[in-house]
Amino acid sequence: SGGIAPYTVCWDTLNKINGAQFAVTVGEKTIMNPYFGLGSSLTFFTDSMEAKKITLVRNVASTFNIFNPGHPWHISTDSIGGKTTDIVIQGQSGAPQDNGVVTFTPANSHPSLLYYICGVHQYMGYNINIANAYCVEDLAGFSIGTYTATIKDALGTTITTNYIITGSDSLKISLASKTNASCFGFANGLINLSPTGGTPPYKASGAGPTFTVIAGPKNHSHPQFGSGSSNGYIIDGVHGKEITLIRGITYSFAVLAPGHPFFISTSVVGGPTNLASEITNGVTNSMTTNGTLTFTPNASHPSLLYYQCAAHSRMGWIIHIVDQLANGNLDSCIAGSYSLLLTDSASCSSNLLNITLNEPNANLFYYDADSDNYGVNTESALACSAPVRFVSNGNDCDDNNAAINPGVFEVCNNNIDENCNGITDDSCILELNLHIFIEGFYDSNLKMKNILFAQGLIGDSLACDTIKIEVHAITSPYNLIASGNVLLNISGLASLPFPPALMGTPVFIVVKGRNSIETWSKLPITLGTPLLYDFAY
Repeated sequence: SGGIAPYTVCWDTLNKINGAQFAVTVGEKTIMNPYFGLGSSLTFFTDSMEAKKITLVRNVASTFNIFNPGHPWHISTDSIGGKTTDIVIQGQSGAPQDNGVVTFTPANSHPSLLYYICGVHQYMGYNINIANAYCVEDLAGFSIGTYTATIKDALGTTITTNYIITGSDSLKISLASKTNASCFGFANGLINLSPTGGTPPYKASGAGPTFTVIAGPKNHSHPQFGSGSSNGYIIDGVHGKEITLIRGITYSFAVLAPGHPFFISTSVVGGPTNLASEITNGVTNSMTTNGTLTFTPNASHPSLLYYQCAAHSRMGWIIHIVDQLANGNLDSCIAGSYSLLLTDSASCSSNLLNITLNEPNANLFYYDADSDNYGVNTESALACSAPVRFVSNGNDCDDNNAAINPGVFEVCNNNIDENCNGITDDSCILELNLHIFIEGFYDSNLKMKNILFAQGLIGDSLACDTIKIEVHAITSPYNLIASGNVLLNISGLASLPFPPALMGTPVFIVVKGRNSIETWSKLPITLGTPLLYDFAY
């Protein structure tokens, strides 16, 4: 009523929690911040969320209540900040502002991507996405929430107001019971929810735990050690961690891996020749090297996916995708924080419920890859069948009974503390790397069968068999100089460490397997670093 008809009414139907009103404060950056390690150590928090990606709608006025003394906040076409020369003039008032109110009404002429920044310090803000408004006079068919409307008459006079849609017998949830993960790294936690109101069946959604992702040199514990890139992804401190995710729950991957773009893939190989395997459905910020990728598995995703690098092959490993239980209950949960809500058959949503699952403070136990016995891993059995990790020397720094082993040499550049003294690569030894295919084990496509894994002797699906590598003198009687039993993976790769004293020594290389006659190198080989001898070609 009033004003001059006709009227234009546009709604913000996206920001339903508080309508198009935002509270902005300042706090310290965490590793979750997309600009962590860049510019200022501080960042803007929007509605208590660090570096929040904000979405505004065209022709609807949004209000920002600013309390950031010394950090003038404004909307800009510049993503970095530290200046005010690129401030958006059209539609914005009260900015730059460090203690007051800023209003902004995106117009049809504004681009779809803008930024909020600090006028004094760099990399404190983040993105503002501009979406089209829902422009209709009467709002209908929407769920419970707060909706902001901007009404404009024929003379251009505008008013902005909020309306709240409520409901009776609202759907609410509480926690009925929870079961923590039984062992370090296991995905066997359980969340049972207790819903009231609404109309069953229910389905859970919301945020699951965050994974911290870095890249570094692979060690023997990485499932794809010896294949593809010498670097691999380390997730939550575990090389090549095997991950289980639940459909409908959004998981975050905080990636800090310069030069190694992280993405979700249908390929176990990854790398630049497998970019077509990228999963984009349910994924945001794919191919990031410094930021947060989110992934919400849904019914269209297969039960087996992989996380990989777009620039280098075989850096990642397996992602298992599992379904929810009936009525939004969750099993196969990893440890961490969950923020869950239920949606019923009428698309009504419940309150948000925060739940934390824990796991034992247990280490992953190592299996000695130079042992002559590749049978049952008794240490792993004692540690509730924790994942097996391989090292090249006979000691277990993660074992509760570990002790410093001063007589053990360390392997160079593998980032493992073999002698358990807290220092890597001290008095290190070098590695002889081999490529060989074993008679009777060859499968296809330059791969062998995973014999040890198929027999249940080793938990590594890339384990083919054990072989013995020897180096002999090059003159009669060809005395044995060094030897070791090592693991051969399905790609035909194996390595034997040798002490620095043998550097520059000419030797014959001898390989012995259980199904084949011993194989000698045709010519003497001089031990050095790096050294790869290829028996396959």
